[in-house]
Amino acid sequence: MKTIIIFSLLLAFSAPTMAEKLPDGHPTIQQAIDASANAGDKNLVNEGTVVSTVQTEHYTYIEVQQGKQKIWLAAQQLVLPDGAKIRYGQGVSMDNFYSDTLKREFPRILFVQTVEVAKE
Repeated sequence: MKTIIIFSLLLAFSAPTMAEKLPDGHPTIQQAIDASANAGDKNLVNEGTVVSTVQTEHYTYIEVQQGKQKIWLAAQQLVLPDGAKIRYGQGVSMDNFYSDTLKREFPRILFVQTVEVAKE
């Protein structure tokens, strides 16, 4: 519920920070990342292995193998090699997110504030 309130406030008072054309009701990528930070995303409770990354001007989309499933993350721009073990927070999940920049839809994507390479 707290996350929904944060998103509502962000949508009401924040100007878009990207040129992404988003469906009605979707916050911008930066708003989702900021909400992720406000939701306590500094606790890097998730781990996975980088399968691939896609760089855009301001953000990095990261395909992660987590157990038997693959998930997509969006984070502020960073460079990660394929196969890197990473840690990341709970983030904020969005369904049916369409990226105009990438010309593709992600059935589900997790917007996270922090991603770091896991220490082995």
